[in-house]
Amino acid sequence: MQRLIVLSLLGMSVLTQSAWAQQNQGPATVTPQQPPTVEGTISEIKTMGRGKVLVVANDEGETIEIPLTNRMPIDIKGTGDQGFVRVGAFIGGKGVLTNKAIFISEINVLLPGKGPKPPRGKIGKAPRQAGGNMNTFQVMGTIQAMEPNPDYPDYTMLALDVPGKPPVINLEKNYTVKVMSNDLSLIEAGMPVLLDGRLFRGKFQVSKVTINLPEPFNSEEVLKPAEPKED
Repeated sequence: MQRLIVLSLLGMSVLTQSAWAQQNQGPATVTPQQPPTVEGTISEIKTMGRGKVLVVANDEGETIEIPLTNRMPIDIKGTGDQGFVRVGAFIGGKGVLTNKAIFISEINVLLPGKGPKPPRGKIGKAPRQAGGNMNTFQVMGTIQAMEPNPDYPDYTMLALDVPGKPPVINLEKNYTVKVMSNDLSLIEAGMPVLLDGRLFRGKFQVSKVTINLPEPFNSEEVLKPAEPKED
């Protein structure tokens, strides 16, 4: 699951739709007129053996049961503060390359969790989008060092664990932070949820679960205090 979340930092599709066509999602059905996205509310999280099952209800009272397996991408998201951006954090984002430097205004932070460690970082050109800047790059990796830019003190420079000689990465002055986690203990009944998927023989097959937490993450509560620098 950790790898699925890592790739979600950049909004990348991880698995093909056919990977979920075999899943048994429970009794809920969706009419062909409905779009392949369903909004609902978490009614409960059931424990079945060693696993967990997410039960989601829509406005009509229909339910969908989703086994929370390693094959199911689950994005647990929330806003955060700049305290999450620290040495050792795994981050992702998009920025524009200008004068041999990438400038980022919004950064995604992956909280540490169970499973394999995040992969080595990389920087690459983002897929072209209509109306988008042609010099937009995708960035992800573990922060190895960070400090104010000596030429532009309002910007924060990051050094990531990426190969080669990457361009300088600058966080803009008032950059925003979004936090992602795979900690299922954060899920509670009553939370809104967004399900992506497709219709298969009249049933809605879930391909991705997105839960936006109503309360922001607080770095002082979630993370251990940063170790003081030695003089």
